[in-house]
Amino acid sequence: MFPSYVNMAQLQAPSISTSRPLKRKQSTSSSSPGHVPKRSKSENVSQLKRYLIGCAHLLYVKADSRQRDTHNRLIPVAYPPKKAYAPSSDFPQKEMVALYFDDIDRTVVSQSKSKSHLFAAPDFSIMYPYLFPWIHFNISGITQFVPSRRHIRHMAFRIWEYLATDGRVMVKHEDGSGEENFPLGDVRGWWWEADGAYPIGYEAWHQTHNENTELPGTILIHFRTKYAQKITNKSLPM
Repeated sequence: MFPSYVNMAQLQAPSISTSRPLKRKQSTSSSSPGHVPKRSKSENVSQLKRYLIGCAHLLYVKADSRQRDTHNRLIPVAYPPKKAYAPSSDFPQKEMVALYFDDIDRTVVSQSKSKSHLFAAPDFSIMYPYLFPWIHFNISGITQFVPSRRHIRHMAFRIWEYLATDGRVMVKHEDGSGEENFPLGDVRGWWWEADGAYPIGYEAWHQTHNENTELPGTILIHFRTKYAQKITNKSLPM
């Protein structure tokens, strides 16, 4: 909430001729009958949910013009802009929170990416053994479905959401661990458009992938596809 500005003239003591008794504001304490205290929009938002909000933001970032050092850390600017810079995203924030976070208030989204909540920088490579085979299978021509960037990002988030909820990723480093936590809004996005047609690391994974090895979770699909092709290629009786 932005601070309200007060007219300094209003703070001057009123003259005797114009002085009037001040009206006291009625108490709105919780003891007043029928009073219901206003709940904060960010109340009861778990640390994990805030972390996933920040991760969803990073997974969908497609461009970020802010300057970074060789370790991908933001370089502080001499004169920060009045309005915080927002990296461009492949998915509008309103749609993202509707799909993943039950239309949570936008202030919670902003807070979760800000310096108010620090987290471990996500190591998205943890999900590659699950995501890369999925990409490979769907672009190999076996199916008629060709995933777009948004399809890949969506699958990446669902995998990451599962891993984080299952406790397989580091959400936040403990104090005294020697590791640093960051505002997720400052962390480099996962897959920029400038990074290429596929996420960083996919091409290297694909080059070392053995084509004769069945991909996890696709054995049954392979069998059904090959069987269907075999039946289709048979000559039908006249």
